[in-house]
Amino acid sequence: MANKRQRASLRAAIDSGHGVIGLVARKTTIVSRGLVGLIRGLPGVNLPHRSRIVQPSRITVGADFFATGPVWIEAVTGGGPGSREPLVTIGRNLQIATGLHIAAVQKVQIGDDCLFGSGVLITDHSHGRYSGENPDSPIIPPAVRTLHSSGAVVIGDRVWLGDGVVVLPGVTIGDGVVIGANSVVTKDIPGDVIAAGNPAKIIRRYEPTQGVWQREKEG
Repeated sequence: MANKRQRASLRAAIDSGHGVIGLVARKTTIVSRGLVGLIRGLPGVNLPHRSRIVQPSRITVGADFFATGPVWIEAVTGGGPGSREPLVTIGRNLQIATGLHIAAVQKVQIGDDCLFGSGVLITDHSHGRYSGENPDSPIIPPAVRTLHSSGAVVIGDRVWLGDGVVVLPGVTIGDGVVIGANSVVTKDIPGDVIAAGNPAKIIRRYEPTQGVWQREKEG
């Protein structure tokens, strides 16, 4: 269970609007049941039972975090030679359905006021390297291939990711974006657009002078 000092730090973080999880635990472990209960009991934070928070000292979650079901957020320090210093930063007022999985060996950054549907995956790495020099051999089991990141993931403010969306390494998603259900985001998406598909492509853009979402012209 968290001690009095941890409780005080956590409450101060909530009151100030700063992130909370990184203040609570400094061990290389999954958050304990008692700690999850403490976080869940604070105003403005809902972390459901059976959630997994791995390497909490490298994860920051802003105030007004709400999830209807378990989430799995991990900063991965293993999976290859040398040391890693992954960071996961989540802004204020993230609303999640259930089943969110965030995994970072480098950095995943999420802005304020976002909405994520069920079963969303956000990752900045893959099991192995499949392009460039020294790609991994298919003879090596995927689970033991070195984790490789092609770049950080950055998601802006007021982004809505539909059910089943996958955001892959090296992607930046601008402010105000909507990503359709079951889309796979493989490249950067500019702000104020709707994108969908596998790979995700822009299908509408917001026109502020007219206040409408205009269909993207093909070609």
